[in-house]
Amino acid sequence: MYFQLSIEMFREINAEGEIARTVHMQGMSLLTRGQNMTASRKFYQAMLLFTKLGMKDDANKAAQAQMQAQAR
Repeated sequence: MYFQLSIEMFREINAEGEIARTVHMQGMSLLTRGQNMTASRKFYQAMLLFTKLGMKDDANKAAQAQMQAQAR
């Protein structure tokens, strides 16, 4: 719920980078709670957002996190 509220607020002010970071952190939260498949989807979504924004290092981190989530 808190992640969704944050994303909605960032959308209102067009803070796309923060949206991507929030989605990535949501994936981390899901991963710690054992929801690996959902976390993997969030990491993929974050990777796409980071790539669109030209944030290559962050996109790479999201891709690595996605691979780790799928391996669990």
